[in-house]
Amino acid sequence: MSFLLKEVPESGPSPYLRIFWAVAIVAFCVIFQMSVLLAARQGLGKNLSFIASLILGLILPAVLIVIRLSPNPSETLRLRGIPFPSAICVAGSAVCFTILATFSIAFALRTWDLPPEFQVLLEEEERLLREVFSFESALDLFTVAAAVVIIAPLAEELLFRGLLQGSLERRLGSWVGIVVAGLVFGLLHGRLRFLPVSLLGILMGYMVMRTNSILSGVLAHSCNNGLVLVLGVSAGPEFLPLTYLVGGVVLGAAGLIAFLWFFRKSTLTAPRITRITCSTHRALAPPTKIQRQRYTIKGPT
Repeated sequence: MSFLLKEVPESGPSPYLRIFWAVAIVAFCVIFQMSVLLAARQGLGKNLSFIASLILGLILPAVLIVIRLSPNPSETLRLRGIPFPSAICVAGSAVCFTILATFSIAFALRTWDLPPEFQVLLEEEERLLREVFSFESALDLFTVAAAVVIIAPLAEELLFRGLLQGSLERRLGSWVGIVVAGLVFGLLHGRLRFLPVSLLGILMGYMVMRTNSILSGVLAHSCNNGLVLVLGVSAGPEFLPLTYLVGGVVLGAAGLIAFLWFFRKSTLTAPRITRITCSTHRALAPPTKIQRQRYTIKGPT
């Protein structure tokens, strides 16, 4: 598992093999989380079993893997704070992105004729979302809010932006790590929501990269989930007039651009992960045949 280490020899695994190992660990954690969810559902109920699966199935394995394999777990998981101006920009960007995505989807569903297969998938994913956000009492609402707004963002950001993206950034560069982690994040959140969730994952990955702090991803994730929860409890934007939907799209896009501009300005001097170079290993490695010939001084003949 050398993809977590700070230095690897040039003869180590290829970049594609490192991607495979990182994605395989994420897939293992997700499968383990689903197993814990199914095992705990009978005894703890829907909401408490969901929280238990996030803690035992995502947070605990990710932290244990990093502690076991990384020489500096806090650096690998980017456990550091962020300045208050950057935090405001992160929260504002996440809220504006959620408004833009939600109102854009509602506008598309109102104006496009969808094929029957698409309608079946949409109804299935809507049913799953209603099941996650359903509650019968004030205690259920508090449990759902804690799971969706606090525990789920922390668990998923440690896994996707901390473990997966961080390890890929160190080996393949920042943007490759951001995009791959974002696509995997979207792939595991449903087929119809793949595009908006992947874009959200890429946006959160960009914020984590700029601040070099996992708290940026957790904060953006919490704001997104909190707004989705509020929209799910309320009537939702799909019943609004088309003019309101268009206004929501324009407002979300304008706010997202503005907040990202201020965010970029506020993070110009933030430290970031750099791609690993193998200069140390090249310096310590024995010289090749060509190097021996180049630096050998011939004696008198």
